[in-house]
Amino acid sequence: MSSSNAWLLECGDALTVAVGDHEIVECVQPERYYSIPGTPGYCSSVLSWQGKLVPVMDIAAAIHEERGLPQDTSFVCLLSYQRAPRQPLEYLALRISKTPQKIQVDDEQVCELPEGDAFDLLKSVAFCCFSHQQLPVPILDIVRLCSEEFRELAQAS
Repeated sequence: MSSSNAWLLECGDALTVAVGDHEIVECVQPERYYSIPGTPGYCSSVLSWQGKLVPVMDIAAAIHEERGLPQDTSFVCLLSYQRAPRQPLEYLALRISKTPQKIQVDDEQVCELPEGDAFDLLKSVAFCCFSHQQLPVPILDIVRLCSEEFRELAQAS
């Protein structure tokens, strides 16, 4: 049996996702967001972090077609990813409602994502899914989450 470390990220009342142990850089409660006109509602602002402008995504708003988390009460989890080997790191700030929880996941927890519109969109950005406390938790592929394909799917749903 194989196991790995992961971080559970609560992105709202009804949405918990996971990312790999190495993908979390830092969790912060930003003092200020900068709105970017003409961008999708679920990713319409950036924050300044270590001299970089980092897009802020509210995945709950993209999936549930709702306003998502209030900016003044949520944290962001800064995630790093690479689009390809030997490429520079890129960053995404994912809005979360609670401090991330580090867990260990093993092969026996693998499950399918349920059917339904919200989960169909999650399937497009999930490596796989596991069960945690009787709930399905997708493991996000940050590269696909930041892709043009995801933006098109989110806008179409």
